[in-house]
Amino acid sequence: MRHTTVFQLTALVMVCSLPGCSGCGGYDPPRTRDEIAADQIAVDTIYFKQDGTQFHAPGTKRGMIVDDAGQLAHAAWQCNNAECPGRGDEGSPYLFPSADPFAYVDETGQPAIRQPETEADFKLFEDFIERKCPKCLEIRQLDSETDQQRQQYQGYLVRHVTSKAEQQLAELEAEMKAYLDKNQPTN
Repeated sequence: MRHTTVFQLTALVMVCSLPGCSGCGGYDPPRTRDEIAADQIAVDTIYFKQDGTQFHAPGTKRGMIVDDAGQLAHAAWQCNNAECPGRGDEGSPYLFPSADPFAYVDETGQPAIRQPETEADFKLFEDFIERKCPKCLEIRQLDSETDQQRQQYQGYLVRHVTSKAEQQLAELEAEMKAYLDKNQPTN
């Protein structure tokens, strides 16, 4: 029995020392461009539950996930308007969800989006795509705003990036740059 164990250990050491053996000889194959890009999307993100509470989870392409209660949760947006009435006492930007009115949880428990179908749907869609800070709406005069003013208010709005995500993105950007530099075609 003892000889079999020694033989098995010797064979394992030999196999793990082969070049390209992932997880054994300390060799990690280089990550692909798609893997790095996927990680750039999946950085730390704040989501809002339907009741308004916030939680952190990896980011998604669509900016929404299903929370632990089976409800849609939407990624946080922030308003960078210096005059926004929602700014924190310390001057931090106002965070809010921008919930897609056509989003729902499908039969597999995943977020999905239906297409607008009726005239009312298309009006709702037009209103949704012009993102608006809910707090700035309290001080805006929508009926008399110029297109330039409306665009300025839209320009204040960006997806919120947590400080942890900023660090993750900087590391991933460096990794992507190194990947692209290494894989540039030569003439």
